[in-house]
Amino acid sequence: MFFGHLGDKHGRKNVIMATIALMGISTTLIGFIPSYAVIGVWAPICLVALRFMQGFGAGAELSGGTVMLGEYAPSKRRGLVSSVIALGSNSGTLLASFVWLLMVQMDEASFKEWGWRVPFMGSILIALFAVYIRFHVKETPVFEKQKNEMMKLRLNNEKHMKKDERSFWQRSRAFWTMVGLRIGENGPSYLAQGFIVGYVTKFYF
Repeated sequence: MFFGHLGDKHGRKNVIMATIALMGISTTLIGFIPSYAVIGVWAPICLVALRFMQGFGAGAELSGGTVMLGEYAPSKRRGLVSSVIALGSNSGTLLASFVWLLMVQMDEASFKEWGWRVPFMGSILIALFAVYIRFHVKETPVFEKQKNEMMKLRLNNEKHMKKDERSFWQRSRAFWTMVGLRIGENGPSYLAQGFIVGYVTKFYF
């Protein structure tokens, strides 16, 4: 909702620049959180806050990237091109699993002391590379066209604009329908992922 509104108002490029920066900064800072022995309860508080920032950016990254790909794609291949974003996010999860598998080969003491921090700190390199690429990406032609049309419409109809008197449900029905569909899709997915982690940890470690 937040970044979607910004994307419609200020452009897709600005949003994906902001989301990758938010994700990169928060992920990197997780690697620098002092231990509980050093700052006490502030350690888990910092972790939760940074994870919230990370998730906030990640959610907007997925939707914003999908919209941008769809607006760049030819009309006949819009669905196929837009689906690539899901392939990218899942491939990233798979790659992260391999990195973590390498890290846990360390001895337990070193891993707990500093080893777990390495992937988080190293994520700054990926974030900087992503920011560099996106900085050179042009705004989508669809957004530029809509922006120009809205400016003309606003200039022509500014004096005759009327307040939307439809009910909240009528104005937002499509939005809440999509929210429900996404909950049905993502809810079981995250439950399954959480269950698998707990199951594997309990029976194999």
